Amino acid sequence: MEDRRIRYTKMVLQQALIALMKEKPLSQITITELCKRADINRNTFYQHYASPHDLYQVIETDLFDKIILAIHQEDDIEKLFLKVCETLEANKEFSEIIFSQPGGDTFIKKVLTLSRKLKGFKSPHAIDKLIANYLYTFVEAGALGVFRAWVLNGFQESPKILSNTLFKIIQILSKG
Repeated sequence: MEDRRIRYTKMVLQQALIALMKEKPLSQITITELCKRADINRNTFYQHYASPHDLYQVIETDLFDKIILAIHQEDDIEKLFLKVCETLEANKEFSEIIFSQPGGDTFIKKVLTLSRKLKGFKSPHAIDKLIANYLYTFVEAGALGVFRAWVLNGFQESPKILSNTLFKIIQILSKG
C-alpha cells in the first residue's frame, strides 16, 4: 500500500493535469507547468511519472479498469450500459476530457470491444452469426456516439435513463 504522501502527490498531479487539459491539449502541457499547478517540484514528478502523457495514461487506465470491473459483474446489457454510465458520470471531469480530445473515442471503443469479448452478444431473436456480429458492431458505434453526446452535453440524463434508452434502441434494432 502506498504512503499517504505518495497518494496525495499523485492525486494533485492528476488534478493538475485535468485542469490543464481543460485549457490546452496534452501535447502542449509541459512538466514545468504541471508541477507549478500541482505545487510540487520536478524531481517529485519524475519519481512517479516520465511525462505528462505517462500521467494521462495512468489516469485513463484507472478509469478503464473501473469500468471493466463494473461491467465484468453484469450479464444483462442494460445493466452493463448502466455501469458504464455510472462510472463515466462518477469521473465527470476526466470523461469530458477523454471525449473532447482527438482520438477520445478510442477509450470507450476499447471498453465496448472488451465487453463484447467478455460477454458476447446475444440477440433476443434467432439470427445468423454474421448478422449478429454486424449488429453488434452497429450498436457499438451507436453506443459510442450516444456516450460521447451524453458526456459532452453535461450528463443531462441520469445514467439509468440513458442506459434504458440505449437498451430500447437495441431492442428496436434487433427485432428484425
